[in-house]
Amino acid sequence: EDSLPGGDEAIYDRDMEWLPESDVVVAEVTHPSFGVGYEIGQAMVLKKRTLCLFRPSSGKVLPAMIQHAEAKMGSSVFKNSFIPPCDGVVQRGEDALLGGDEAIYGRDMEWLAKSEVVVAEVTQPSLGVGYEIGQAVAMKKRILCLFRPSSGK
Repeated sequence: EDSLPGGDEAIYDRDMEWLPESDVVVAEVTHPSFGVGYEIGQAMVLKKRTLCLFRPSSGKVLPAMIQHAEAKMGSSVFKNSFIPPCDGVVQRGEDALLGGDEAIYGRDMEWLAKSEVVVAEVTQPSLGVGYEIGQAVAMKKRILCLFRPSSGK
């Protein structure tokens, strides 16, 4: 995909053209990806049915923004049949917030709706951040992405 004539801009334009034409969006979400999170956010704004495929055997934890999108947006928009429910909250960092992932999702969506400008740290791949950027674009928010070139990414 990186060898598409026109590079990243052509890939973006192509994907954003395909999205409104799609009946269903299928997204592999096991590995963090800004692009996949962004496209899921755009698909949900367009009210596209979305099926997220996640491999629990990977040992990774599905981000709150994706895990709880079904409960917030409705099953006709987000179908999550391959992800087992999480029992309890991972007790580290932000995940320890009272109410767990669902509370994080609700808080972040509330902040996003109230914000005029969204600042996103994009050095590390993250489905959750990609999803929030997608939602912010759909809400026509101004977005400042922070990237550390010294990261080597």
